[in-house]
Amino acid sequence: MFWPDGEEVTRRSAKPLCAGSNPAPASVVLIFLMTKKFFFAEFLISLVSYFIQVLLTLRIVLKLTGAGASAPFVLWVYNTTYPLISPFVGVFPSPQVDMFIIEFSSIFALVVYSVSAQFLIALLSSLEKLLSSENKKQ
Repeated sequence: MFWPDGEEVTRRSAKPLCAGSNPAPASVVLIFLMTKKFFFAEFLISLVSYFIQVLLTLRIVLKLTGAGASAPFVLWVYNTTYPLISPFVGVFPSPQVDMFIIEFSSIFALVVYSVSAQFLIALLSSLEKLLSSENKKQ
């Protein structure tokens, strides 16, 4: 990206705007705004992904340790995470020994959601690079 006088734009070469000077080109402002939006979108995806991972990990640990569903916190975790694992219920069997349950569907859901979030972040990052390289060419 270049300033109107042909000098390349970097963080160190940012020129102050004074009276009578040309304002920054629209492409510089556009790239800055797009970068902020991409960064914010990546942040939101990461935040939601981490929240889902924590909830699913809690579910797996609570099921594995045989936590009673009569406790309000355990019941909340089970009710909150059921919509997340419902597409994966029945994919794998859930072996049970006494009151201990290994929910492979929850483990599979945890892996799928983690990989999906990383894929979305990588897609946004490559899209950001593609758009910024196209604007550099112009």
